Amino acid sequence: MIKLIVFDLDDTLYDCTGSILYQGFDKAKKAMLDAGLDPKFIPLITELNKTMGFSDVIKIMKKKIPERILKIGYNAIKNMEISGLKPFPDVIPTLKKIGIMKVLMSKGTASLQRKKIEILGLEDFFDDVFIVDQINTGEEKKDALNKILKKFNLKPENIMVVGDKIKNEIKDANQLGMVTVQMVHGKYSKVKPETEDEKPDYKIKKISDVLEILEKENR
Repeated sequence: MIKLIVFDLDDTLYDCTGSILYQGFDKAKKAMLDAGLDPKFIPLITELNKTMGFSDVIKIMKKKIPERILKIGYNAIKNMEISGLKPFPDVIPTLKKIGIMKVLMSKGTASLQRKKIEILGLEDFFDDVFIVDQINTGEEKKDALNKILKKFNLKPENIMVVGDKIKNEIKDANQLGMVTVQMVHGKYSKVKPETEDEKPDYKIKKISDVLEILEKENR
């Protein structure tokens, strides 16, 4: 019985890839080059960014690139202009129809993610919001999922997690024993599972399909 749904934000509830993702990465690269980054690192950073967020890129590259330069790139993304964001057309109607608890979970700079949520007009549709600010706290999405389990006093099988990244929220939720749904959209949509933990229980191309999955799981 599903009693709570956790929704990822970027490329799950709105088109992050098509609106701001590459713009932010381009700004980060330019800012780091201007700060003295050796251009030889750009191909590696670009390749890593194809399958992970910039905070994960920083985590991997901090032994090769001065922390000062990485923070400049991170701040370029944090301070980028993000006005005009809109949720996918079916998101708000779907959230209104879901009759169980809903939690919004997102990974990134807390101030930027909060700003996105405000612009998208989503916060009032959720019972709680968890921001995973990896750079400042060292946390991962699995830490947030464990907090959700504890706060709502639920078993893993009572929670469904909907997100676009199989190597992030899908993998973490599977390892905890939750029901997983991959939103197949954006730059991570073509990433192939390398382990059983990265295989979602369901795949969807529009968020309204969650309603049918929820009905199936709760029969």
